[in-house]
Amino acid sequence: MCSLDQPKANSIAYVSSELRYANRTISPVIKALLVSDKHENHRDLTVIKVADISQALEKVKDLLYPIPNGKELSQDTCCSGQYCVIDPSAQIGAGTLLGNHVVIGANVRIGDNCTIGDGVKIYGDSKIGNNVAIKANTVIGGQGFGYYYDKGYQKIRHVGAVLIEDDVSIGSNCCIDRGTINDTIIRRGAKLDNLIQVAHNVEIGRDVAIAAQVGLSGSVVVGDGVQLGGQVGVIGHVKIAPGSRVQAQSGVAGNIAEPNQKWYGYPAVKYWDFLRSFALFKKLPQLERRLDTLEDIVTDHPKSSKDEQ
Repeated sequence: MCSLDQPKANSIAYVSSELRYANRTISPVIKALLVSDKHENHRDLTVIKVADISQALEKVKDLLYPIPNGKELSQDTCCSGQYCVIDPSAQIGAGTLLGNHVVIGANVRIGDNCTIGDGVKIYGDSKIGNNVAIKANTVIGGQGFGYYYDKGYQKIRHVGAVLIEDDVSIGSNCCIDRGTINDTIIRRGAKLDNLIQVAHNVEIGRDVAIAAQVGLSGSVVVGDGVQLGGQVGVIGHVKIAPGSRVQAQSGVAGNIAEPNQKWYGYPAVKYWDFLRSFALFKKLPQLERRLDTLEDIVTDHPKSSKDEQ
């Protein structure tokens, strides 16, 4: 496979439904084009029309780029890589694949057909559902960041667990801390990018999508279908309404109660309110210069008594 911008010999390329390509020159080394069924045929290429580009792309990838070792995985046993450490009390479901240097702690439960990447650590009675993918070097069920102060910082022991439901995907180098007493929960279908911090007692709803470098403080509740852009920060004990879309680098400093809205800035406000505010903010230097000029004029030309009357 290849993109139109980086053609490869004897390849199949694709065109998204938004791109108009009728008059575009396409490299002759590309042998076929995958397009939406709404497109017209391209005059120079074999065209494969499909109803859904995204689904068709995944099917083509499965054909052209088969998953390594997929045939070696038994349907009734799990398979582990080299140098894995698995506590005797742990349970791992059928068809689950563990990479190299994986550590599975005491009383951990992992469901069927999961993929656990190299160097992943799963501790603290964590429960992982079916069809879960966890990429390299992520730590699940570690002790959270909790202290109280008594002649110095004293550690608060976390005895809750982490519960991850079915069909969740978690990227590399994420840290998902176990709950203080109750569980940290990631609901069905949630998708987490790399380098994400999920603190103790956080609850992430169904089909949530979280981009890289997001930080969720303790006891945050993220509603179903929420989308968090890269580097979003959320303070503790905040609730985010279902369907919210928080733009990258925003800071959520209070509850978001209104569902299905777009938010931006710090503290995060409604998207269009932020853009209007920013349009004024960026004019402040110009307005300051104008104000200084007006003050100079007033100073140089004071009003007469007649003007004041």
